[in-house]
Amino acid sequence: MSEAASLPVSAIDSKLMLLRIVGKGNKERAVPLTEPLLHMLREVWKTHRNRKWLFPRRQGKSHVPYSTMRKVFNNARQACLFDES
Repeated sequence: MSEAASLPVSAIDSKLMLLRIVGKGNKERAVPLTEPLLHMLREVWKTHRNRKWLFPRRQGKSHVPYSTMRKVFNNARQACLFDES
């Protein structure tokens, strides 16, 4: 989740349909993107249009904190569990 929180916009390669993620030890992974996921990421970016971060802080000077990403993920997971009941 910390890798997702700190994704730069430049990590998205829409021509090759890849998301380049730099993890621990500066190791890069290329993850295939589906068309629907690429569309969703573009919609997220359109909400803020930050030139550097895919998920920026409100002030836009850095990426969203890991703790915020974790809270959002946990809330979404809880909503999915609640919907299954």
